[in-house]
Amino acid sequence: MPTGKSFFSPTLKPPKPTKPAEAERAPRTPRASAPKVDTRARIIAAAREAFSTMGFEGASLRSVAKEAGAPHQLATYYFKTKEELWMAVMDELAIGFLDRLGNRIRGLEGVDAATKLRLVVREFVNYSAENPQLHRLMTMEGRKESERLVWLIGRHVSRFFAISTKLIREAQTLGVVRPGDPGQLHYCAIGVATAAFSLAPEYKLVTGNDPFTRSHVEQIADLVCDFLFIRSGKAVSEAT
Repeated sequence: MPTGKSFFSPTLKPPKPTKPAEAERAPRTPRASAPKVDTRARIIAAAREAFSTMGFEGASLRSVAKEAGAPHQLATYYFKTKEELWMAVMDELAIGFLDRLGNRIRGLEGVDAATKLRLVVREFVNYSAENPQLHRLMTMEGRKESERLVWLIGRHVSRFFAISTKLIREAQTLGVVRPGDPGQLHYCAIGVATAAFSLAPEYKLVTGNDPFTRSHVEQIADLVCDFLFIRSGKAVSEAT
């Protein structure tokens, strides 16, 4: 971990990628610039798998670069440290969800809180199925307090928590969501929503079911709604 001033300031943004001066210098041809963006994307994709299976400590820039089919020197040009690469991975996953969530909520202006909450649940379940690495990474980071966890909470986690608990609280006022602390309900719902996806290999072997099929994803979304709502949220299950 970095010493001195914390690398993981909640407001710190990862450095914007620039074109490498030496690591990827090549004769100018019409195809010379195209692979550069693709290489960075391949490095991030490989890092998603590495961090979500081996954890931050178990992954390395060198092993990620090898998996991505990129020279180690090029990987360290794009990402000066393993922390920078980890931040880029978490930003891609979390911002992808928060952007989608924001678009969904903006499209529901004027809709009651209960309906919003049901549709937010389905958006979260769908995204979790498409990106199981997100909850695997969150589970790993949430096990102990660290600069990385503080950075995650300040930059991403607190935003979703605020949106979710506000909707839960408003739906409780309407009498359609079970009573209880909104924060506890939020985390219990996350567990129901993500367990089958983040533990997919175990889940498949034990149950014989593939959690990533469309029907199974819908069933899991129904389970989360059934947990939260006093009356089932199935009435809007097709609204997505």
